Amino acid sequence: MKIDADHKEFLEQVKADGKEYLIKFGNCGQSTFAALAKNFGLENDQAAKAAFAFGGGLGGTGLGPCGALGAAALFVSSLLGREISKMETDSPFDYGKGMGLIEELINAFRAEYNGITCRDVQLCLMGKIYDVSTPQAHDVFVADGSHEKCCGRAVSFVCGALAEMAARGDLEI
Repeated sequence: MKIDADHKEFLEQVKADGKEYLIKFGNCGQSTFAALAKNFGLENDQAAKAAFAFGGGLGGTGLGPCGALGAAALFVSSLLGREISKMETDSPFDYGKGMGLIEELINAFRAEYNGITCRDVQLCLMGKIYDVSTPQAHDVFVADGSHEKCCGRAVSFVCGALAEMAARGDLEI
């Protein structure tokens, strides 16, 4: 997929889709992956199902990486990672372009949110950490507006970062 020189429309569409999916369907990880897959023309139900686990900082614990960040890394890997059929022949230490893009994404995310965990994003944007591990606790998070303010912003951020990488020609389908 080639992105034309004026990629602003593509960038805004990817970011808007990510935020819309999050608000409509929940789960930052799955919403991120679905928005990226739609806009990059790479619909993949198995990978989108796998991205579900990233929601709420890995299984709703808040302890792992932000779900949007984890899903974006999964998306990059789905494009540039090592295939199962090549695991015997390709070195696991040949990180290639994919790992470099994931590192770039992580560094940008860390600079934006003072960390990479779900809790880091909450603390940076809301000034406190929420428990999102149960439906009742998650309801408080949503009622406080934090779901959209924290998760919506993070989903939009990573979707935009990957759209920028595509515009540079680093992510092609």
